[in-house]
Amino acid sequence: MGVRLPVAAGSLKAGPYTVEGQPHHYLFRVLRLRVGSSLVLFDGAGTEADARVREVAADRAVLEVAVPRRVQTAARCQLTVMPALIKGERMDLCVQKLVELGVAAIVPMQTARAVVKLNPERAARRHQRYRDIATDAARQSGRAELPTIHAVTDFARALAWPALAPSSTADPPPPSPSPAEISGADTPAALKLIAAVDPDSQPLAALLRAPLPARACVAVGPEGGFTPAERAQARAAGFTAVSLGANILRAETAAIAIAAGFLLSPGPTDDGGDERCDDGGDERRDDDRQ
Repeated sequence: MGVRLPVAAGSLKAGPYTVEGQPHHYLFRVLRLRVGSSLVLFDGAGTEADARVREVAADRAVLEVAVPRRVQTAARCQLTVMPALIKGERMDLCVQKLVELGVAAIVPMQTARAVVKLNPERAARRHQRYRDIATDAARQSGRAELPTIHAVTDFARALAWPALAPSSTADPPPPSPSPAEISGADTPAALKLIAAVDPDSQPLAALLRAPLPARACVAVGPEGGFTPAERAQARAAGFTAVSLGANILRAETAAIAIAAGFLLSPGPTDDGGDERCDDGGDERRDDDRQ
């Protein structure tokens, strides 16, 4: 895959495009592009364009951009993954690989047993870090659309999915969700899962063999898993408990394995209704006591 450069959404158009600052450093100091080099610009909203370096100066360059094109997304399910915060680079790795696999959204959650505890200032910095990781992962993996990266969200608020609205670091804390929001009564049918070792947990592999709604989400707990109270709260919000097999996986491995099961599967089937995905995958996974 050739060189790819993210640009602001809606900024792609045919003609000259000026590159300065960090992108200039990346292209001409790190990658050492020169006049005549080719690359692809993408705006994170499904549009990309071929470009060629026309001029290079010490602190700026000019690219000649071809006519932009829309890129059709190949995701078989619009999957939201809600991973609990985990320590250090493991969370960074989780975000990176989820983006590479093609998830639609990531909702980092603050849960009872999470070792990581963030105050508002640290949470805002972490949110920006995850967004930067997502942009870089999209560049590396060839994605034309960036997933929605939600701000760090407490567990109860995350259960409002799919009514959960995107938030930025500048947003004030949203109010607690209403029962109607939690139930998702005003939204199309969507599958809501929580990875948990419960007596009534369904094997995820068996569930994925059946046709699935076009949208789904899965909550994955931290190193110590979800508490009984959190699992009960999720069930009350319409989440189905699933298990991933006999092996005990790290939290980040569980989230990545679940995403792979949903997204690296046979193509959608057409039954005359909404787009659905039919996964014949044989995933045998578990999470950290999820």
